[in-house]
This record gives sequence, structure tokens and C-alpha cells, in this order.
Amino acid sequence: MTQQPDRAPSYSPTPADRSHSSSVKSAWTIATIGVGVVLIVLIGPFPTCFFKVAFGAPCPGCGLTRATLAMLSLDFAGVYRFHPLAPVVSPVLGWVLLRPLLVRVGIVSPDWLVPRGRLFTALLVGLVIALWVVYAVRLTGGLGGHPDPVTFRDGWVTRWWF
Repeated sequence: MTQQPDRAPSYSPTPADRSHSSSVKSAWTIATIGVGVVLIVLIGPFPTCFFKVAFGAPCPGCGLTRATLAMLSLDFAGVYRFHPLAPVVSPVLGWVLLRPLLVRVGIVSPDWLVPRGRLFTALLVGLVIALWVVYAVRLTGGLGGHPDPVTFRDGWVTRWWF
């Protein structure tokens, strides 16, 4: 009678292993989407603002990327010209977007500067209101006007009214 070789014990992942694996997959998915969006914005000579495509007017956040780049190169006149709220909005948005990655990598603790509570909500609501107020002022010519043209006839939603 021949003796059969012993089988290696099969490994079944524990729930902790499965959750770690799914969180790693989701982190890679988010990173891939982020890289894809950055590449699309950097490569294409097409309108990247869907608000502008839909309504023919720049969105309330229009100019924030250019203002942030101007701020990083210490061109403060450019910051004011592109979007005067960039010195406030860019760091807040950067923290909200980068914090999960920094926690995941282990650079910061999960409890360090956690954005929560009524104060954080009030700050975000105030920031959104400030964005809309600055947007309205710029569309009417205040604060140097808007750096991008407003053409409601070009928007695929607004062309029916104008």
C-alpha cells in the first residue's frame, strides 16, 4: 500500500486579515483614482470644470488650483487675482484630503487634529458661505473681477435661457 503524502494545512484568513486586505485595496483604489484625476487635469486642453461646462460660468472654487500654485511660488498678487480665499481654503482642503493618507501611513496618529464637532462644522459652513460671497462679488466685478470669462450662452444647461 502506498502512503499518500501529507497535505499542507490550508490557510484560511481571519476576519482581521480580510479587513486589512480590503482596506489596502480601497486605499490603492483611491490613490489610483487620485492619480488619474491629476493626469487628466495636467494632460488635457479641455475644460476641467464641469460647473463651467454646465452653466457657462466659473464655479465658486474656480481659480483655487492656480491660486494655490501661485501661493507655493510666493506670488501673492497672483493668489489674490486667481482666488483671494486660497490661503484659507487650500490648507483646509489639503488637510481634509491628506489626513486619511497620513493616518494610514502612520505619519500622524488617528486622534491628532481630528476634524469633528460643532466648531469644525461651523467653520466648514462659514467657509462655504465665504466662497459663495466672494464668487458673487467677483462675478459683479468686485475684487478685480473673475479671471475666467462668464458666458452663460455656452453652458449646456443655461443656453436654453440666454
